[in-house]
Amino acid sequence: MGAKSTGEVRWRTALRHAAALALLALGFQARAVELGGSTALVSDYVFRGVSQTGGRAAVQAGVTAGLKGGFYALVWGSSVEFDDMPQVHTELDYGLGWSGALGEDWTIDVCLTRYTYANARELAYAEWAATATWRDRAWVSVGYSPDTFNAGERAEYGQVGVRVPIGERWRVEGAVGRYRLDNVLGEAYSHAQIGVVWSDGGNVELRLTGHHTDDAARRLFPELAGSRLAAEAVLEF
Repeated sequence: MGAKSTGEVRWRTALRHAAALALLALGFQARAVELGGSTALVSDYVFRGVSQTGGRAAVQAGVTAGLKGGFYALVWGSSVEFDDMPQVHTELDYGLGWSGALGEDWTIDVCLTRYTYANARELAYAEWAATATWRDRAWVSVGYSPDTFNAGERAEYGQVGVRVPIGERWRVEGAVGRYRLDNVLGEAYSHAQIGVVWSDGGNVELRLTGHHTDDAARRLFPELAGSRLAAEAVLEF
């Protein structure tokens, strides 16, 4: 057999991580821990308005284990592709958090997430994030990292969003966000997204989302920001 192509290696690595997450899920189930998770295929992995795959497809999977008192632990992974770092093919994130109700209408979620990248330890960093959600129809999120991109500088992120059901199977979701990277990259940028989601009423969702960023994002990430459309197929378990 000849040498494997970079694309083949990337997809096989992503599938191995997805399989590992599935085995982890089975292990949690065996221990009677409340478990949730998902696998997904996306046409473009977009994070805060910026593509993490250069406009190419990605395989994703995640597992969340619910603990007592509203606490939880999560593991989430995705294939990634950065043209200036060809050795990096996988993002793997770890999180610990707490979620619970605030009265009848509000819920809150607080999580500490560690973002890591295979073959690029120098990019790993942690971020605190909190999200308040009203009746599963609207949310406000804030994030803070004291060492964004492992650069020794802080950054803040904020987002507001709405979710509007249309019948039993469809809904529209929209959000706007602001990422303050002034201390890290010299500029802050804004982004917006709007999407249509179809659900089978069970474990399958299909999503189509349009993303748009401002000129600051285009200056910071010339080939990865701007306007783009991403499709996603999600299987939840």
